[in-house]
Amino acid sequence: MAAYAKFQPEFVFIVVVDRYSAYKSFARKHEGVKLAFCWAHVRREFIDAATAHKKLAGWADEWVRRINELFHRNAERITHQPSSDAFAEQDARLRKELAGIHDQA
Repeated sequence: MAAYAKFQPEFVFIVVVDRYSAYKSFARKHEGVKLAFCWAHVRREFIDAATAHKKLAGWADEWVRRINELFHRNAERITHQPSSDAFAEQDARLRKELAGIHDQA
């Protein structure tokens, strides 16, 4: 992967990762590598926060609910052919949910 990023800078490589620090170091050292943090891992961190800090439970549970909604929206989206209108409709719903999460974050 690093060889392509080095020799073909017009490409961007998106790598889905957890929060292991080596991935961040790798991305800093290799132009064209972008990290996408796994929603399942992010969700688990909110669950852990709710368990460890009872005062944060309501806040964390709301984030878990929103991430669950992303999983649901994506599951609906991938039941359709990527070129179909139904896929485009579900994709738009998923992107709207993601935009809302981004705005709130």
